Amino acid sequence: MYCYPDHRHQSNNVLVNCNYLAGIHPAKSSYPNQQSQSQYQHHLHQSLSSLTNGYPPVPVGNFSIDQFASVCNILLQSNHIDRLATFLWSLPPNDELKVNQNILLARATVAYHQRQFEELYQLLENYPFSSEYHPKLQELWRNAHYLEEKQSRGKELDAVTKYRVRKKYPLPLTISDGEKITYSFKESSRKMLVEYYKRNPYPTSEEKAIIAEAASLSKVQVSNWFKNKRQRDRAKNYTTSSESQDEDLDI
Repeated sequence: MYCYPDHRHQSNNVLVNCNYLAGIHPAKSSYPNQQSQSQYQHHLHQSLSSLTNGYPPVPVGNFSIDQFASVCNILLQSNHIDRLATFLWSLPPNDELKVNQNILLARATVAYHQRQFEELYQLLENYPFSSEYHPKLQELWRNAHYLEEKQSRGKELDAVTKYRVRKKYPLPLTISDGEKITYSFKESSRKMLVEYYKRNPYPTSEEKAIIAEAASLSKVQVSNWFKNKRQRDRAKNYTTSSESQDEDLDI
């Protein structure tokens, strides 16, 4: 199971290249003296490219919390998941590191790519994340449940099945604002679409753009919703059966 090591670092532990910080030694401030954040990030990007080029290693325990978080962000942006997993494993046992949200995001991403879904769910359910992290973490939550359902069924999931998976596994409050979601639409957005539909089920392209902005959706999402809503309404005219649980599917 992926977790923080409980022991102190020994000489044979995973070490990182001293060029990670491009010659910058740990400082009390978030970024080295007389060096801007952008310059600091640039040095980190340069040093990551030479991670295994034989530079003298230094224990990662010498890094500050901000430097740990910066390295995690850069490895995430570069999609170097294997390197990120190795780097995370090398972190010292520090309570501040365990609750740093950038590092938690990195841990969740590694857990997802390694198919450690139970660990991923525990991370997402047990830590209250800031709203800026919600979109990415929501994506990890949903995609992990899709993959588990796909493995169980042995085939690709269609839109209806994905809808049922989302309904069965709602987003935890730690990664959402608590508002009800209908097929990845907030309830407030869906209600707005329904109101516009009652007025005009065939909005023009310009009207769709206005609706999209008002409902905080993309124009494509609005177009698809209106198209599918019209299809559902037409289907009702040819059947007397009761409404299915998937009637409000917003694709």
